[in-house]
Amino acid sequence: MRALGLLVAAAMSLGLPATADADALADCLASENIRHCVALVERATRGDLEAAGEALTRAAVSLAEMTGRDAALLAVAPSAQAFAVYVERECTRRRLMLDAGTGAGDAELACRAELQAARAATLWGEVGGRPDLGEVQDRAWRLVAIDGQPVLEGTDPDLTFGEDGRAGGDASTNRWFAAYARHGLGVAFGAAGSTMMYNDEPPGRMAQEQAYLRTLARVDRLSVEEGRLHLLAEGQSVLEFE
Repeated sequence: MRALGLLVAAAMSLGLPATADADALADCLASENIRHCVALVERATRGDLEAAGEALTRAAVSLAEMTGRDAALLAVAPSAQAFAVYVERECTRRRLMLDAGTGAGDAELACRAELQAARAATLWGEVGGRPDLGEVQDRAWRLVAIDGQPVLEGTDPDLTFGEDGRAGGDASTNRWFAAYARHGLGVAFGAAGSTMMYNDEPPGRMAQEQAYLRTLARVDRLSVEEGRLHLLAEGQSVLEFE
């Protein structure tokens, strides 16, 4: 009964504790492009919140199957909708307070990041905590598949997350680099740059490189399963590494 009560409370709560993703947003103030930095943090917090919401739904489904009571499950969707309405109103209010000045858009994105991070923390807390992915930074992850298709033999595209907010690696022929933001299970990459060499052996090598870099821009979440890193977009694994 207590578990049911906790899940119902989590599903119905807007989940707005005082703590949020303040450190990442503060770091953006020192960035050369504040808006770009804040936008990446917002996308990363949104990805983590989506993962937390899915975990809550799974827990509610499991509880309904065990107890025959679906109160928690029925509360999930209305709570998510209520939170979305709250975020829209609150963040629009903050933007309007700046009277559409140069920082108005940044303030709205920062607002969304803060509220999404806070709600995700609440939801993760009610389902037993965020999964521990282990250490994903400062090691090279070798790309093995793009949208489920294996990479070409004779190519070695990879990815390394740096501690400085920069990611990079081998794109297939060229070296690539991009800013990134991570929050929990959420991750977002900025536009990737690369060196400018050309080599299409084996055939399709350059097309693979372009597909890899385009796909990175779609990513909003990550997971680690059986030692493999998966980068996800809209809930689906689009890049798989080992």
